[in-house]
Amino acid sequence: MKTLYCYCTLLIFSAVCFSSCNEKPKVHNITIVYDLTEEHFKGIAMSEFKKVSALTKNSMNGELTRLVPITELGFNRSYDVVIQKDSNLLMGNDYERTDLVNEYFSKIDSCLKFIIGDKHDRSGSVIFKVLTEELNRLSESTADSKTAIFNTDFMEKSFVNFYDTATMNVIRKHPDEMRKRLLKKYPLKQLQGIDIYFVYLPKDTVDSNRYEALSLFYKRMFESFGAKVHIVGTI
Repeated sequence: MKTLYCYCTLLIFSAVCFSSCNEKPKVHNITIVYDLTEEHFKGIAMSEFKKVSALTKNSMNGELTRLVPITELGFNRSYDVVIQKDSNLLMGNDYERTDLVNEYFSKIDSCLKFIIGDKHDRSGSVIFKVLTEELNRLSESTADSKTAIFNTDFMEKSFVNFYDTATMNVIRKHPDEMRKRLLKKYPLKQLQGIDIYFVYLPKDTVDSNRYEALSLFYKRMFESFGAKVHIVGTI
C-alpha cells in the first residue's frame, strides 16, 4: 500500500512538473492565398510552410490551414486541412502523434502542389475581394495565433484595373483615394493579432516596380487595421 501511495505521489508530481515546464498546446490558423492568374507564379514550397507552422515549434499544437486560390472569378473552391491539438501531454503516444503530424504535412504538400498546378494566364484577377474575405475570416477566429500568406503580385483586374496606367498613378500619388474605393466595395474588420506575409518574386524590373508600389500600399492599409505585415521574396 505504501509503495502504491509513493507511486501515485510520484506520478502526480511528475505530471505537475511536466505541465509547468512545457508550453501548453495552442491552436494556430493559417490561410494561404494562391494567385493562379499568371504562368510564372512560383507558389509556396513545403519548406516555407513549415517555417510558419505551429507544429514545427510544438508537435502537440493544433492547426487549421486553409488554401484559397485567386482566379478571374470571385468565388473559388477552398481547401481546409486540420490537425487537432493534443492536450494529453503526459499520457500521449509520441509515435502516434508523429504519424498524425506527418500525415497533416503530407496533405498540405499535396494541396500546395495541386492548386499551383492550375496556374495559367487568365482574363482577370479578382484579388482584393479574396484577401478581405480571408482576413475577415481570420479576424473572427478564436485561435491562439493567426497567419495569412498572400502569394500574389496584387495586380487586380476586376472592378478596378491595376494594369491601367492612370489607376497605378492614383495608387502612387493618391493612395487614400484608392483605399477608400477598395474598402467601400469590400470592407475590412480589425486585424489585430494577425501576421501577414506578402510572398512574391517579380519576374522583371517593370514587375518589380509595380509590386513595390502595391505591396507598400497594401502593407499600410492592413497595418492601419492592426495587422503585422512582412514583405518577403520567400519565407
